[in-house]
Amino acid sequence: MAQGYKTKFYRSDDGSFYSQVAGMLDLEPGEESRGSVDMTPIDGTSGYIDYDPSGLRDA
Repeated sequence: MAQGYKTKFYRSDDGSFYSQVAGMLDLEPGEESRGSVDMTPIDGTSGYIDYDPSGLRDA
């Protein structure tokens, strides 16, 4: 027997009314990534690009 057999998946736009999502065959979670901001000064002398992590994750 497959994991999740007869499992129902619901979603809501407002948090109070939920509707069932039809036809779900598979659900694959995405990869988390984190952006970065280019912080290289115009007069930098290191020869490298400086990055600062933005702190926001994109799932």
